[in-house]
Amino acid sequence: GSPVGPQIMLYYGPDLLRMGLGEDLTDPSGDNMSAALAAIDHVYRAARRTLILAKSGDYQYQLNVSPIVQVIKKAGKDWKGGKQLVDS
Repeated sequence: GSPVGPQIMLYYGPDLLRMGLGEDLTDPSGDNMSAALAAIDHVYRAARRTLILAKSGDYQYQLNVSPIVQVIKKAGKDWKGGKQLVDS
């Protein structure tokens, strides 16, 4: 069915995915990508739970995930990819 509440846009979502994967983009098993997508799904679902009582309408809620991107940038080469994104 249709979600209840406004549309949700993860502002800086593409950066979160790209940077959340880490330096080594070689991922033959797909585990790194699966973990990164699971983390983004968790952020989306947390926002959806928060907005469950919001009135539906023709508007979009923008969730800025830049603070998560900043943590990844700060970690630099110590960032361990999608698994660390899920754990964070």
